[in-house]
Amino acid sequence: MEGVHDLGGKQGFGRVRYPSAPHDEKWRPLVRALLAFAVESRICNMDEFRHAIERMAPRHYISAPYFERHLTAIAVAVDIFRVENGKIAEHWDVMQEEVPADQTANGNSMILRAQA
Repeated sequence: MEGVHDLGGKQGFGRVRYPSAPHDEKWRPLVRALLAFAVESRICNMDEFRHAIERMAPRHYISAPYFERHLTAIAVAVDIFRVENGKIAEHWDVMQEEVPADQTANGNSMILRAQA
């Protein structure tokens, strides 16, 4: 299987652009903790987690920082509920494919991007 995640050794992506200043990503330890909890609780295993990363929308995969990929995988590997006014407004199933924003009815992405 060859997907967007299989880029090792490929050329032609241009110069690597580094951010001008390091990001203050205090949410990274939380992502690690969420993954550890999901695996220890048998919500998902490492194979399902890895597969969730591999199924990310290509544009999101390329543009997402490392831990955002992990957060996205955790989000699509477990049940997620969005609650409005005390009622479930949306429910995303276990191992649901990530739907890119340009393919949703309202133009919003399934996963909110982490603020850098």
